[in-house]
Amino acid sequence: MYHQIILDRLLDCVNLLLNNGGDPLLQLLIDKSSAMLGWLRQITFRAGSIPLLNDAAEGIAPVSAELFEYARRLDLAERTVPLKDSGYRKVSGNRFEMVMDVGNIGPDYIPGHAHSDTLSFVLYVDGVPLIVDTGTSTYETNERRLLERQTAAHNTVAIDGLQQSEVWGSFRVAQRAYVSDLVELAGSISAAHTGYDRIGVRHRREFAWDEKAITITDTVESARAHDNLAYLHFHSDVLVSYEDGAIYAGGVRISFIGATEVKIGDYLSAPKFNELVSAKLVTVKFHNKLTTTILLINNKPA
Repeated sequence: MYHQIILDRLLDCVNLLLNNGGDPLLQLLIDKSSAMLGWLRQITFRAGSIPLLNDAAEGIAPVSAELFEYARRLDLAERTVPLKDSGYRKVSGNRFEMVMDVGNIGPDYIPGHAHSDTLSFVLYVDGVPLIVDTGTSTYETNERRLLERQTAAHNTVAIDGLQQSEVWGSFRVAQRAYVSDLVELAGSISAAHTGYDRIGVRHRREFAWDEKAITITDTVESARAHDNLAYLHFHSDVLVSYEDGAIYAGGVRISFIGATEVKIGDYLSAPKFNELVSAKLVTVKFHNKLTTTILLINNKPA
């Protein structure tokens, strides 16, 4: 969202200079705009939306299509820019698109818009959102703001009810989780983080995918037992059911190996500021290892 806002302003600057005799800064602004356009192209889903991660929300910034059209009118080329330095990774198949957060909280000098969401992910299937972030409805310093930034509001693992990174106030973060052991291969990404080192725990997660399924393997490395909860937040339009030991939702079947309890509940999704919508939340208890398989199917069996 903020990337879109800044890019819009940058394109305005380019437009101004192009139509008023140029300036020594013009080429620099064109170069920066081209890089920002390329990054935005990488993160934007096929349907045109962006993942609503951290403090992003709908209805605030110009959408990606508007920015791409603005750049086209200015005759600006996009420069291919990988997502790598942002900490995000995006992978796609014929039917799915998935964005994973395998980076550190940032920016390092003032992470005011960061959430406690290390190793979280969002998933689109057949062009529509399936698994999403809780979102952001407010910047007020209140309980709702705190809830939306906490670990349990994201599609990752919380251990002993604690936060990976301590979010407080409205824009503060302490005891930050840092990513370690990042390994990227064809068809898989794995990483761990230090957020629970203070209680003698290291959470490690591996994402693996092909055209048929996405597999997420969570490992909690510790010398003693802990209360581990994995979270899956579904889009408000998705119907979710639990049958024969599996979750059925929006064209996928989700099964678990290592789960000790699977529950379907409700949560309040925040696609926009000042807007809360009821949606389904799946919580999964496990001991030290959980394998979640998201199988792409056409329809739930009758």
